[in-house]
Amino acid sequence: MRKSLWLSLGFIFVVCGCASQSEQASNIKIVEVADPMLSHCQRVQDVSTERNAWAFGMGYFSARKQVVYDLQEQGKKLGADTLVVTNQSYIPVSGITKASGTVYRCAK
Repeated sequence: MRKSLWLSLGFIFVVCGCASQSEQASNIKIVEVADPMLSHCQRVQDVSTERNAWAFGMGYFSARKQVVYDLQEQGKKLGADTLVVTNQSYIPVSGITKASGTVYRCAK
């Protein structure tokens, strides 16, 4: 009984994990590609990142969140205020989660 409880808790930790984001990066707005607001924005640059969920002790859901947070961090460093996530993928065997997008400066 006790062993199965610990195994269950371990599984939950691996699947759920934990993702973190800085307060500054949380100010980067995430929009959809079709958002008409982007026509009034200046394109800054394409950004991309990847994380190995198993190496960081994250689960699938946390890794998906973390790569978007990483894109927001990159955008903030570039002076952007808006992020369009264009691609996100996960390779279950290796635990690699990848994301890419484009950051924009929309604030006047």
